Amino acid sequence: MESYPIIDKLGGPTAVFRHMNRLAKIRHPDTVNQWLRRRSIPGHAMRVLMELAEQRQIPYEAADFHVQLNCRQGEQVNGEK
Repeated sequence: MESYPIIDKLGGPTAVFRHMNRLAKIRHPDTVNQWLRRRSIPGHAMRVLMELAEQRQIPYEAADFHVQLNCRQGEQVNGEK
């Protein structure tokens, strides 16, 4: 399963949805999971995630907005070890 470190740092998909829903930025509960499936966070959402991290004093970096593959040791990803 893929994940974005920034979403994990902010408490996971449900927590991110709840915050963004309060801000009227997203309305559907599955929106954050759709980002994970598409491997793409929209630009406007990235800005909101950065603001949320800054409000909570959670450090982040550019790599936190890139999909991280969670693989077990020895598992192949795209045919490579």
